[in-house]
Amino acid sequence: MAKIIIGIHGLANKMPKATLEDWWKKSIREGLRNIGYTGWFEFKMVFWADKLYKNLLHDDKDFYFDNLYNNEPYKAARAGTLKRHNDSVADEARRIAGSVFGGAADQLKGWFGDESPVDAALGNVKVLRDLFFYYERKPIRARDGGRKDTKTVLKRVLADELVAGKDKSIMLVGHSMGSIIAYDVMRDLGRSDDPVSVSHFATIGSPPGPLFCQRKDRRGTPLFGQACPHALVCDLKLEKLRRRKRSRGSGLPSK
Repeated sequence: MAKIIIGIHGLANKMPKATLEDWWKKSIREGLRNIGYTGWFEFKMVFWADKLYKNLLHDDKDFYFDNLYNNEPYKAARAGTLKRHNDSVADEARRIAGSVFGGAADQLKGWFGDESPVDAALGNVKVLRDLFFYYERKPIRARDGGRKDTKTVLKRVLADELVAGKDKSIMLVGHSMGSIIAYDVMRDLGRSDDPVSVSHFATIGSPPGPLFCQRKDRRGTPLFGQACPHALVCDLKLEKLRRRKRSRGSGLPSK
């Protein structure tokens, strides 16, 4: 069976799709080369920044003073700088802090409703606006030219790519907010009559607490204080996800 890596980027404005896709592919190739693989691989970038930003970032050095100028292009790491990471006490402390913050944030929203301090923070901090639009389902322009809520539009972008590659062995890589979209889409596809199978799901820099990714009981009631891992790599069969109360140590929320 043919294999494909599908990546979905995180929040905030980005370089144009072709550039970002090229940088992701170079980064993946660098990592594979470091473990001894130098062969060809297929990669597709799921790009959604253009749905929330009219003008994308650029790298025109003549306009280095422009707010949209990107001065952080992909650069290969120097030899010896990439080292294997082992979880420490500090990592566990961050996970616990994320859990506590997430539970408190959801409690505030329960008390104050949509006008909670949490929503105000998400809406006013520019870099978190994408999350605010996603969870509050703010209307934006969809692919067909109409207006639909942000969550529906962004999920559709990824879902189309997964369905198009369903005859291949898919490794899905989500960065930051992209991992949230990926999880939501996989939940939807896992409940469909013709589930798409994702052989590997990897998240990078993923939100650690239940503010963004909650565990729920069978009635759909949030279980506060249950944090998702900061990063996870797990094998996942979507058609089995809906049948399990708990993933096999993946840290994914139960249904």
